[in-house]
Amino acid sequence: MFYVQIDMKSPTQPVTRELLWEILKSPETKRNILMFRKTGKAFYKTSLPGFTYQARFTESEKDGVKGCWRLQSNAVLTGLCMLDVDHVENPKAIIDGWLAKGEVWLKEQGVLMIFITPSGRGVKVVFIARMEWGNLIDNMQEMARLLGVELDDSCKDASRMSFTPMAEEVFYIDEERLINYDNPLYEEKYGELYRQGHSEASAGRPESKSGPAAEADRVVNIEDLELGEFCGVPIQQIVDAWVGDATPKPTQRHKTSLWLADQLRYITGSDAGWIERILRAQPWVQDIVTERKENVGGTVKSAMGYQETKMPPKRMMDALAKCGISREDYRKETVAAAENEASAALLSRQQANRNPLADLPYEEWEREIKALWRYYPPLKAVCQGLCSHHHQWPAAFFTTGHCGVNLMTRCTYRHYYQPAKVRRLNSDVHVIGDPATGKSFVGDIYELLMRPILEADQKAIDQLMDFKLQTQGRTYSTKEQKKDAITRPKVVKRDHDSRTSNAEFIMDHLNAKEWVDGREMQLHLTTFDSELDNTTTMAKSGGWIDKKFFELKAFHNEKDGQQYANKDSVPVTMYIHYNLLFTGTPLALYRKVNERNFGDGLATRLAVIPLPPSNFEMVELMPETYDNSKQLKVLDDFSARLDRRHGELPIRKLIEHAYYWTKERMEIAAFNDDHADELLIKRCCYYGIAMAVPFIDDRHKDELNQTGTYRIDKTDLRLCSLALDMQYKTQHYWFYELARMYFDNQQRDSQNRQRRSKYDECFDRLPESFSYEQFAAVYGYTPDKETGGRKMLSRLKKSGKIEPTDKDTYKKIA
Repeated sequence: MFYVQIDMKSPTQPVTRELLWEILKSPETKRNILMFRKTGKAFYKTSLPGFTYQARFTESEKDGVKGCWRLQSNAVLTGLCMLDVDHVENPKAIIDGWLAKGEVWLKEQGVLMIFITPSGRGVKVVFIARMEWGNLIDNMQEMARLLGVELDDSCKDASRMSFTPMAEEVFYIDEERLINYDNPLYEEKYGELYRQGHSEASAGRPESKSGPAAEADRVVNIEDLELGEFCGVPIQQIVDAWVGDATPKPTQRHKTSLWLADQLRYITGSDAGWIERILRAQPWVQDIVTERKENVGGTVKSAMGYQETKMPPKRMMDALAKCGISREDYRKETVAAAENEASAALLSRQQANRNPLADLPYEEWEREIKALWRYYPPLKAVCQGLCSHHHQWPAAFFTTGHCGVNLMTRCTYRHYYQPAKVRRLNSDVHVIGDPATGKSFVGDIYELLMRPILEADQKAIDQLMDFKLQTQGRTYSTKEQKKDAITRPKVVKRDHDSRTSNAEFIMDHLNAKEWVDGREMQLHLTTFDSELDNTTTMAKSGGWIDKKFFELKAFHNEKDGQQYANKDSVPVTMYIHYNLLFTGTPLALYRKVNERNFGDGLATRLAVIPLPPSNFEMVELMPETYDNSKQLKVLDDFSARLDRRHGELPIRKLIEHAYYWTKERMEIAAFNDDHADELLIKRCCYYGIAMAVPFIDDRHKDELNQTGTYRIDKTDLRLCSLALDMQYKTQHYWFYELARMYFDNQQRDSQNRQRRSKYDECFDRLPESFSYEQFAAVYGYTPDKETGGRKMLSRLKKSGKIEPTDKDTYKKIA
């Protein structure tokens, strides 16, 4: 078993099969690798998780945090080894040569994994170390000879990690042995030598287990920090030029580290983690960490709060000039970095001539939908009868599910969250595609499946029209005015266009009630608009005003109402039951959900299914006599049956399936400390249930008629999993970057509010008992500024924070 370090500030964790593929297939992994190759910026590489194939680690403490930190002194060898082949022009050609020898040959050599490194110019081979070959570096040398390549021996340490590749560039993997292999005999023979700092080849290993070599390893191997480059120059070279020939004096080390952190912002893109790694790599910073447990992270945090100018300070510009980096070079590099950062979210989806929707598994979804046709005839009928292209099937699935939810308005169920509460099926579906991508099929499905509701509404509309005509007639006829007053008919009208006044909407909501199974139930109102922009435009006028709040509250049937002084206004308190269906363009969706309003919670209440571009592909030319009447009959029967359905749905097993699906992804999000992922996961379960239930209920209609209930089986769970997967991945596609931005801004604002003064930070770094010399070193008072130091001590005494214990010695009180 090997370990992974998710980021440079985290301890290592054991790798499971699920976690391995989650990391390899992560969009974030791909984004960082592509950005590293495009820009050469080291922080993209160091943002990747890193695997330690050759060792796992025992528990230790770092900065007060216990965990399996990646330290050679705590390494336990696994019996695996990694060969690093660097600076290769065509790594794929080398790998193809090895793969050509066959899988049997690779297994015989103990090869477990072959992949291209994040740089794109290297290859790594993970293999089983052989006792007879020797220690790790011995094994690397032998495997390099066997494979006919040159070895990069910088990976000889047991604590060395390897940044993850992306899944597309893993060309060979023996997953079972890679995850489970462990050789305690190899650890027994070589482990203690590595923990003592001996990583060299067997022939060059000294007899002694201590001494200068081990001490040098301790210094060099401090967290295996990779500092990266700026304008092609190693960062360490720039730092050396900035520091100069003289090491900072003991009384100046903290202040110098603070100045350095401040000025490093200009060449690291203000990446706090990167700056901290650079500081920790400096020997004089290591000294103050050892001597007085310097809080390097706190130093960086203080520096991040300083005001930043357009160009670096003179000292940094002089250091860059010494390294051959001109002012013009600096400008070009930083402008390019800003542009790259702005396009980073798009880069992983827009490579070369790739389809922007290529990251969504359309073909996988389409195959799964087709495989389920035999179990769910309405799904097959809607795909064959009303869709002109197989890329429309995922959207057709959700559109049909949405219509089924409207028809099953008289049904209830119990969710795993607050199971005592009886819930209703709710949905808010958006089908989004570029102009002329064939979105009209959504309207066809809606009109066909919603026919029971639309026909009932037409009768209500006719009655209301008669009422209005009679009212107008009385306005112009004296004879008619003498008759009894006309009362507005109380009719049920559930379908509403965007151009519906709030008064009409609320009145219809009040009227849309029925007695079902001995109690009064509120029926769902519904809206379909083929142009999402029409709806967002109406929100700026009287037609759709405030209906966004109806849309927000409808997802959980929350309480709303109105109490106005207007005599025509109906005082009412109600629970919103309202399902919506829209088609529109990506631009229209952006007007509705964007970075300014993401935090209102609407995005996670939506199911947004994208339609991919047609890519110059023509639809199939159908015969003039094409007959889809059989499919339409299946859908007609489907809608009529669902419209008669009522009662509590027997779907407990489906609820449990959605619960465990959510739980598994929440654990991964927690492991990644990804709050954006957590937010987008939370409401997926509702669509997994709601989109699948109409099809499942129809499938078990015979069993339901005979027994009054039915059992959920594996096929039903498979359909639910498909809906969950579609909702989760489309939520990520549309809203993940907005969610990340939301939490990043939230964290930044929080940090701004909680910023501490340098005065407090210096006081925290003082030991419980200290001398004036220690105080001066922490607060930065040099001998020529002793007067100022004594005044500061006096202030601390007056404020009750310290008290004297002896001549020039003090202790903390607060």
